[in-house]
Formats: sequence, structure tokens, C-alpha cells
Amino acid sequence: MKTILSLAVLALLGLLASCTINPHPMDMTQAVQQAKTRSDQEALAKHYEDAAKEMQATRMSIEKCSLNTRQTRLYTASRLKV
Repeated sequence: MKTILSLAVLALLGLLASCTINPHPMDMTQAVQQAKTRSDQEALAKHYEDAAKEMQATRMSIEKCSLNTRQTRLYTASRLKV
């Protein structure tokens, strides 16, 4: 019984450890203030679009981890009731 519980806890910790969010890697304030030409502004727009896509992918990954965690908890709870 303790072995199953220990394995479930380790699985949950593994799932939670894989659900990390990367902060924005650089301060964009200076880049925004220095963008003078159209190509500078387009480069900034592309950067922000790429960052948004990455955050959406991260959000989907977190939701998947959350679902896996809930499923693991339900499975563990059902196994412990037996």
C-alpha cells in the first residue's frame, strides 16, 4: 500500500516538475524605445507573436499536465479504496 502511494506521489512530482513556465528572457523596453524604422517595428512584432505562440504552447502543456495529474489522483484514490 505504501509502495503504491509512494509511486503515485513520485509520479505527481514528476508531472509537476515538467510543468514549468519560462519567463520572458529579455527586457524589451529598450528595444521598443529604440525601434525607429519599419523593419525594427516588424521585428519587434514578430518577436511578440513568437512569444505569444510559445506561451500558448506552454499553456496547452500545462493544461495537459493538469489533466494528467487529475487522472493520476483519481486512479490513485480508486486504488486506495480497494
